[in-house]
Amino acid sequence: AAGTNLTFQINPNFEVLSFKGRKALIVSNNHIFGGKTTLLGPIFYGAGFFCLGMAIFFALKQILRPRRIGDKRYLQYKED
Repeated sequence: AAGTNLTFQINPNFEVLSFKGRKALIVSNNHIFGGKTTLLGPIFYGAGFFCLGMAIFFALKQILRPRRIGDKRYLQYKED
């Protein structure tokens, strides 16, 4: 909530001065996909459904019209 004081103890487990690096702590609110991004969830679902649809499509294609292994009709050779 707003106005809440948070205290953190940071241990120097990883040295960053040798390569002029720095450490940062980001505090954000908790969400199923993290942060305030409300568009990320639907994008994940859309990508998942797309992959599922493609998997079903190719599985049905393989079941209904399978390609014979070693069929020379599908091979193309570069002719000189």
